[in-house]
Amino acid sequence: MRPTRLLLLFALLLAGPSGCITDPMGHHTAFNDTQSQYTQSLRWGRIEKASSFVDPAMREAFLKQAPAFEGLHITDFELGEVEYLGETATVTVTYTGYSLATFVERQIREQQQWYREGTSNRWLVRSDIAVFAQAFEGARR
Repeated sequence: MRPTRLLLLFALLLAGPSGCITDPMGHHTAFNDTQSQYTQSLRWGRIEKASSFVDPAMREAFLKQAPAFEGLHITDFELGEVEYLGETATVTVTYTGYSLATFVERQIREQQQWYREGTSNRWLVRSDIAVFAQAFEGARR
């Protein structure tokens, strides 16, 4: 078989059903799964679980924001456009929630900056969840 035919055959093997090149190393799939787990953890107020996805250098500051979630109920969230660049990704998530103290509903926008740790499929986020507490400043009784 000619080298060009071998290359074409290899490219077709990498292509998925849609004809696009797939994710043979699973990086994009791992990112999607990790991002979803992190966002769902925040949505349900599981800050300790969410912290396992946070950049270790930011984890302590992240956990100090946990009290903001004690009086907060998030009812929904919407993912904005995902900018996936292979080693990094950026996602804007808009949460809808209300303060249990006042039942004031707010939208909270979190900017998630993700990076892949080394050559692994482990993704970590750099995010400031202080935006959740800031959204309800002045709305407390």
